[in-house]
Amino acid sequence: MKLKITKKIAIIFLSLSIFILFLATFLFIYLSDQLNYKPIELSQKIITASQNSHQDYQYNFIILGYDYRQDQFETELNTDTIILARYQTENNILKLISLPRDLWDYQSQQKINRIYQNSLRTNLPITNTKSEFSRLTGQPIDKILVLSTQNIIELTNLIGGVDIYLEKGFTDDQYPNQAYIDNPKSGQPIYQTISFPSGQIHLDSSNVTQFIRSRKSTDDLDRINRQQLLIEALIQKLKSPSFISNPQNLVNLYNYWQNSIQTDFTDQDLLNVAFRLKTNLPNLNISRHQLTVGTEPSQGDIYHPLNFINQQWVFIPSTPDYSSLKNTISTFLSK
Repeated sequence: MKLKITKKIAIIFLSLSIFILFLATFLFIYLSDQLNYKPIELSQKIITASQNSHQDYQYNFIILGYDYRQDQFETELNTDTIILARYQTENNILKLISLPRDLWDYQSQQKINRIYQNSLRTNLPITNTKSEFSRLTGQPIDKILVLSTQNIIELTNLIGGVDIYLEKGFTDDQYPNQAYIDNPKSGQPIYQTISFPSGQIHLDSSNVTQFIRSRKSTDDLDRINRQQLLIEALIQKLKSPSFISNPQNLVNLYNYWQNSIQTDFTDQDLLNVAFRLKTNLPNLNISRHQLTVGTEPSQGDIYHPLNFINQQWVFIPSTPDYSSLKNTISTFLSK
């Protein structure tokens, strides 16, 4: 009798094992198809990521955000958002420090928001962009992530919007009117008034562009803070258990990353990070830092000069060789 029971248990166990193996194989093949990978290629990448999952490392990378428009208001491909980021696996932290787009570069005699556009005219745009920002920050730049305003809109829409807390509300009565941009002869006003109150705000495809693009409402540092708030909110949403627990969300996000985002992060890089984080993604810490601004060199990391440079309103580093700025960046990233 006991032998028969043992055989039944063995048959049930074997059947269950075969079913699990079949299901895992099916899911793996489905995932390979969804990610446009051959199963053998995906399995090799997963094995490599698993082998590297116990190693600590860090990525320094630049996040660049640009607003590509060809109209009366904007014709250049300048980067309005410039964020130096460091991800460290050892303490599971992502550090963000923004650089003002109007920061002056003595070597090129231009604002740093021109670096990416200038690099696009070279044979190695990604390499040259990283090299220039490494020169200015004193930090090695491993990777680069370039986002357009349209990318931000689509990404925000893809994840169902984000919620942020805005300490200081703002109103912009000189925000470019999209109806006028689309048809200048329509009789529509050139500008429109937009407003965001202080407090909890939901951002989605209907208002996220206005939130990050508005220039006439507050100074450049407030705009930088809003950009940092949005980046942090996007990351918070992406690492939330409700989002990452849905495999289709991850597939959709990956496909968007592959087809729409400019970056030199490889799939192996993503898998390495994923395997290193595993279930610890919701506990990823985010630390932000904003440079101090003074009216003279001794009062901050950067300052406004009393006169224009090359007829431009700019920020100047408190030391011409950028040593003070580099020290501030190094101190923050090394904490």
